[in-house]
Amino acid sequence: MPTDDTARSTTPSSSLWAWILSFFGYAIITDTMEKGEKKNIVVVGGGATGGMVARELSKKLSPSQYNLILVNERSFFVHLIAGARMAVTAEEHLEDQVLFGFDKLFHNGNGTVKIGKAISIAETAPGKGGELVLEDGERIPYVSLVIATGSRW
Repeated sequence: MPTDDTARSTTPSSSLWAWILSFFGYAIITDTMEKGEKKNIVVVGGGATGGMVARELSKKLSPSQYNLILVNERSFFVHLIAGARMAVTAEEHLEDQVLFGFDKLFHNGNGTVKIGKAISIAETAPGKGGELVLEDGERIPYVSLVIATGSRW
């Protein structure tokens, strides 16, 4: 996610990424889905954490084997702290740094964004994936699910 020069680095340590990505390793490759079928990795929440996880996964996952899907209620990321500054000043065109789309989030276009609100999770069997159910009734099957919904202010 874009940051200005005055912000502290928010890049997690490599050991944190290794821990997060460890959930997407061997278990995905050995799941019970049919051979040749692309597997869905679904990230729910396009905030700071969900966006960073989706971006890192887009670097690591092969697009020939996986569909990376980011599910978010909005078509853009909102930097909440900078939003407060934008509300009280017209200087510096802060709207360009507060609201930005997901169009450049994924590496090499390896990922898609689905606009929708997740309302439930239907697990197939423990450790075997399931389906994410959206408010409009759409069901998105997954082999791995990351829930990064954050908080509301």
